[in-house]
Amino acid sequence: MPHRNLEAVIAATREVGDMAMARWRGEGKVVDVQYKSPNNPVSDVDLAVDARLKAVLGAMVPEAGWLSEETADNTDRLSCRAMWCVDPIDGTRDFIRGRPGWAVSVALVVDGAPEFGVLYAPALDELWVAQRGQGALLNGETLHASQRCEFAGSRVPADALPRVDNDLVIVTKPNSIALRMALVADDRADLVATLRWGFEWDVAAAALIATEAGAAVTDAFGAPLRFNTPRAQAFGVIACAPGIHRAVVDRLLSLRTAAVIVGSSVLGLIGGGAVGREGPTIQVSTSIFHFFGRQVRRILPETSEQTWVIAGAAAGPASAFNTPLGGIVYAIEELGVPHFNRI
Repeated sequence: MPHRNLEAVIAATREVGDMAMARWRGEGKVVDVQYKSPNNPVSDVDLAVDARLKAVLGAMVPEAGWLSEETADNTDRLSCRAMWCVDPIDGTRDFIRGRPGWAVSVALVVDGAPEFGVLYAPALDELWVAQRGQGALLNGETLHASQRCEFAGSRVPADALPRVDNDLVIVTKPNSIALRMALVADDRADLVATLRWGFEWDVAAAALIATEAGAAVTDAFGAPLRFNTPRAQAFGVIACAPGIHRAVVDRLLSLRTAAVIVGSSVLGLIGGGAVGREGPTIQVSTSIFHFFGRQVRRILPETSEQTWVIAGAAAGPASAFNTPLGGIVYAIEELGVPHFNRI
């Protein structure tokens, strides 16, 4: 995309960010908040920013598809080489609570990868910009990501850390996952990692910013992120100093395996409890066994055969009594294990 259009996108992002800033902390008018699902708020400001960006960016590149947290997905985008990937307000919880850790996130994805990204956090007076192959800037200054090589002592934006991560150092955590990733780009943090399904709009702009600043950015398995995918999701995200990337993946792997074993054990207990109450002979459901196994192998392709057999064996007895297998699969797929950060 020509540089002049990048400048136009920056201007559009600033416009809507300043519009949102005028409503921050309820200034001028009380913010109307609703909940799309538990702990998943959306405000009228999110929707107004989304509508404005869709109109302006859509006119700028009419042939581009559109993917936004606040717009119903249209699979027509999959046939487009270019796609706008937008989170109108990333960090809505901070926005509605009057905290500064929110930002407008805009990326143009071309052939499955961000071409450029703009992240504007008006409450922090920070404008982050990156263009593929051209580096990344914060308020006009070139960014250089963390170059840490030792995992222990790494700085991570978090409210608290589980015991397994007590070798890490907590730094201030904005609610916006994009801003957390940007902290790695600016060498204010050494790593950000999540272990759950996340949406493309959460990370598209920040992934490019961090990458162009010299950080390693992958999914939770260490594989490159792809954008404009059918599900518009990836399992986890890592943004970290290149020198600790392997250690981060290894730490996440140990927790992913633990999550499967714990989930499987829960299934076994559920099935055992049902047997105790009802007393019939268990007939293991082969189809459920293989279904659960496929879910585990899809999420954890590097796990051993023994791990998924344990999972499937626990699923069989549970499924014989119509226990909530789907709930456990959902927990593994959609929630993962809280670790380092949660989106």
